[in-house]
Amino acid sequence: MMDSKLNAMPNLFSALHKKMMENHQQLLSHYGLSKIHLPYLMILSAHEDGLTQKEMVDQLFLDKGHASRALRDLVDKHMINKDDQTTYKNKYFINENGLKVVQAVRKQTMDLRKKVIESLTEEELVLFTKVIEKMIEVLE
Repeated sequence: MMDSKLNAMPNLFSALHKKMMENHQQLLSHYGLSKIHLPYLMILSAHEDGLTQKEMVDQLFLDKGHASRALRDLVDKHMINKDDQTTYKNKYFINENGLKVVQAVRKQTMDLRKKVIESLTEEELVLFTKVIEKMIEVLE
């Protein structure tokens, strides 16, 4: 019995994440984007001075080829700007269009979190929080 519950836990966390990403995908599609673009928009929104592709790959732990395609798409869709340098050390910067997407995603995330939290009773929320905190503590 314990094994089945233990095995179900990662699936439940994965299902919750998948539902969140499905909602983000619907939002992103309005901008002609997909979830592959989101990590780059989010990280660039936190770095006003811009980042190189290598810096993003290193921080996001994503594939260089994946990054190259996603960044090219974002430049083509006028969501980010790229230095005029012709070397691989180009810096990328988020622009107003990209910031609008990030703001929309952040708002949607907060709305979804609120919806989930409001579906729980106070007792369920307290218990859930304690369980998650205990799990994190065990892993530290």
